Amino acid sequence: MTSPAGPGTLVGARTALLLAEAITPAVAAAARQAIADAGWQRYAFIDRGSYEFVDAPPIPGLLTAMVALASQQTGRALQLQSARALRLRAGDYILAHHD
Repeated sequence: MTSPAGPGTLVGARTALLLAEAITPAVAAAARQAIADAGWQRYAFIDRGSYEFVDAPPIPGLLTAMVALASQQTGRALQLQSARALRLRAGDYILAHHD
């Protein structure tokens, strides 16, 4: 039995679409390495979150491909405004809303 939110299904009010194998393992591994090479920075504000990030990750080919895929899936013209890679480890968190 497959989950109602399985790959390739719409989630909620079309706010997310899960696509199986949208990124190959080799592309994912190369992106992880490029981001790691750029150097993770720590974000730590107790009332907002604690995690590592890389602003403007150096993966332009992957970002371009993801925008093209999102445009194709939504039928809309899309343009990347910014990108940030996040890494959460044991004990890390992100609060969706804060004061």
